Amino acid sequence: MKTIYVWGIKFNPLRKTEIVAQVQQWLEEGRKGIHLTGVNVALSGRLEQYPTIKTAINDSDIVNIDGLGVVLALRFYGYKVPERAACPDIFELLLQTANKKHQRVYFLGAEETVITKMVENIGRQYPGIDICGYHNGFYEDEARIVREIKEIAPTYLFLGMSSPKKEEFILKYKYLLNVGVCYGVGGVFDIKGGKMYRAPLFMQRLGLEWFCRIVQNPALYGRRALKNYPKFGRIFLKGLFEKKQRI
Repeated sequence: MKTIYVWGIKFNPLRKTEIVAQVQQWLEEGRKGIHLTGVNVALSGRLEQYPTIKTAINDSDIVNIDGLGVVLALRFYGYKVPERAACPDIFELLLQTANKKHQRVYFLGAEETVITKMVENIGRQYPGIDICGYHNGFYEDEARIVREIKEIAPTYLFLGMSSPKKEEFILKYKYLLNVGVCYGVGGVFDIKGGKMYRAPLFMQRLGLEWFCRIVQNPALYGRRALKNYPKFGRIFLKGLFEKKQRI
């Protein structure tokens, strides 16, 4: 598999369809605990603050390049990145595949009203999916959630949590859950559950999806942008300097 290493973490510069095809191949081979992680500018900005995130990325089977800022940075370094493999798009493609193959899915994360609405929407859009369970992200008895997922043994476990909570959960339990695929998709649950809307396609192509999120929730996403984007800038410059030193 194509793999590159930058900023102390790995990336797999693959197209979305290639990622989904590889996941299906592994599932057909009977693999369990397949771990997917998407890396964008915000997550890159947290690498130094949360070592768990770096560990989770490097322990993943596939690291999709989620953010356009990361795509452009890697291309500037000289790496060939075919496209932005956004988490919402991969999530949708996996749902489409699960619908065709009648695979089992468990959702964990978001607020109760959001995840309930999301499950309703997905069930209506993809009637072939076996939604075998779901739970909001505000639980106290984690052991009970783990036991439930293990007993159900879904093909996919999607986590709609913030970082580093989703990374910590997957690292801790992915080999214990009897799950085919573990994938933390963050705010995608809010989109599918109707709490937020995704940026129009032209904004996605221009790399302005972050701006659309800020407009919808300035307090949360504005704070994250002010905190993480300058950190990403420092990481980018540090990586550029290190690359020149190697040359």
